[in-house]
Amino acid sequence: MKLQLRLDANHLKLIAIIAMTIDHVCDLIYLGFPTEPGAMALHIVGRLTAPIMWFFVCEGYYYTHNVKRYMLRMGIFAVISHFSYCFAFGINPIPFSTGIFNQTSVMYPLFIAALVLWMQSTVSSFL
Repeated sequence: MKLQLRLDANHLKLIAIIAMTIDHVCDLIYLGFPTEPGAMALHIVGRLTAPIMWFFVCEGYYYTHNVKRYMLRMGIFAVISHFSYCFAFGINPIPFSTGIFNQTSVMYPLFIAALVLWMQSTVSSFL
């Protein structure tokens, strides 16, 4: 009997959680953007998180029964996480008051992605 390894959604979520934790711990240990090879390797591992999150936004959008409620939940979570992110990193919570980078958490772009998916499907249904 041949053993097959299969990844399901829970495995991917666990990989994303572990990778994000590694990246955040690296941020705590190595302040700024370090050039040491070990720190860069840990950050590279942490970069696995974003593609997994984008994948699950698309999956959530595709499989949801109510797209508007899905986007509302993502929007609410984006607002809550924005203020949490700003508080945690000592950033002014007013967007773009100190620059264009590091202004909010990743939840806002994920919400925008779901919004763009909805807009694309709405426009394509008219054509």
